[in-house]
Amino acid sequence: NDQELRGLVSVAMANAEASAGPPGNCAFGATSRISPQLLRGPNEDPTMDWVTLGFPKLGQSCGCFFFEVVLFPGCCTPQVGLLSSAFEPRPRAPSAQGVGDDCHGWAADGQNAALWHDGQPKAWNTNWPHDFRPAGSNIKHAITEVIVGVCVDLDQQQLWFATNGTWDKKPSFGPEEIREGLCLYPAISLKGRAGFNFGPNFTHSPPSDFLDRVARWPGTCSRVVRVDNPRLGNEEMLSIYKEVQIHGEVSFKRNVQRLVANSKYREAPKISRSWTLKVARAGPWCSGTYRRVGAHDDKPMYRSSTDAVVYYDAGTRRWRINDKADLSGWHFSAPSASSCSQDPPRLGWEAPDERRGVIAGEHFRGALQELGIRGGEVQQLLSSLTVSDHETGVERVFRVRNGVTLEAQWERLTQPPCSAAEAWDTAAARLRRRLLEEAGLGGAEVVETCHPYEARRHQWRRTVRLRGAEGLSLHFAS
Repeated sequence: NDQELRGLVSVAMANAEASAGPPGNCAFGATSRISPQLLRGPNEDPTMDWVTLGFPKLGQSCGCFFFEVVLFPGCCTPQVGLLSSAFEPRPRAPSAQGVGDDCHGWAADGQNAALWHDGQPKAWNTNWPHDFRPAGSNIKHAITEVIVGVCVDLDQQQLWFATNGTWDKKPSFGPEEIREGLCLYPAISLKGRAGFNFGPNFTHSPPSDFLDRVARWPGTCSRVVRVDNPRLGNEEMLSIYKEVQIHGEVSFKRNVQRLVANSKYREAPKISRSWTLKVARAGPWCSGTYRRVGAHDDKPMYRSSTDAVVYYDAGTRRWRINDKADLSGWHFSAPSASSCSQDPPRLGWEAPDERRGVIAGEHFRGALQELGIRGGEVQQLLSSLTVSDHETGVERVFRVRNGVTLEAQWERLTQPPCSAAEAWDTAAARLRRRLLEEAGLGGAEVVETCHPYEARRHQWRRTVRLRGAEGLSLHFAS
């Protein structure tokens, strides 16, 4: 059909481009044809599987070099960067380990806002445009073409990345991660279509500080070298489905010694891995699924579909959750597990005292008197829970303040007439009555319902008693 014909033409043209170019347009020591080598993955076609390809014969151990990698729309989970000569090739076998997934690789991954080395994702404040296909899955696909710039100074042991010509303000990796004397070569892990541009006609420029000494990668030629070109005659392309036919009875008890699952079914594919957080029991605005979108204070930053964010604050050394994309406020916070940890903690999250409950002192004191608690017991109860405004003198009573809880203080009363929760509800009811009176609705009651209503038949019922009422009016508000 037309789609298959277009695919054949695309591969044929890309293969022609990869092998074209006269020797005069090549960098020192290059041949007229270079092609990436399959290092890991079941076959050489990255449009079929997540694979790792690179140029191990072009390794360099000194100098300063620049090249670009073009990621075409539809590309899944690309990791662009460098491998060292110590990287162990394991071609023709499924693998979820690619560039940056061990100590012999360094990579940029803008779809997950991460920099990879030694299998650890370091926060990167870059997000390559992508969507999720199929809908509801964790599989990310590039929606626009992205050009990744790679500049490496092997003498200074520094590696820089750029996205569409915008360079990071500092090296992505330095001498702490790149040891002296390593022999490195360009490589990529991905599922989809991409190409290496080794110059001289680059789309963007190298970092300004390197213009006077950066060079093309030795051994390469001009034109974009596509990686999505399966070799002709590749058996994997011609026969990817294999089966065994057994004629006759098969008894699992007599004829089968064990059932063994192929490794590709035991290890989650890289494109299916999720770098998301799920936050629960944090209220309607902070609960939900958060996806990694960038970095803040050298730690990953996550955002939900409602624009709530999870971020790290280096000043307080705490992770924070806010219900909007405002990095100066927060609703929940937790201490970082360690200074080197890149992940938010699972436990230890706390809300600020204000979010746990606060009410005007006059209403709480009035509620205590209404319950029959007077004199010294009131002062004893509120001494560690009350804060007075220095300018206005207005008192505020906290349900939790500096680790002291109303429940703990309530237990110190001699014979409390009710529970601490009931006392708090009584104070809230007094405040509610005051607000209704100020609004001219002194004989009304407030009824809370679910909103927005579900997109199906929905019923609810609340019982309200109005003393001495001769009529009833209903007002809905949201």
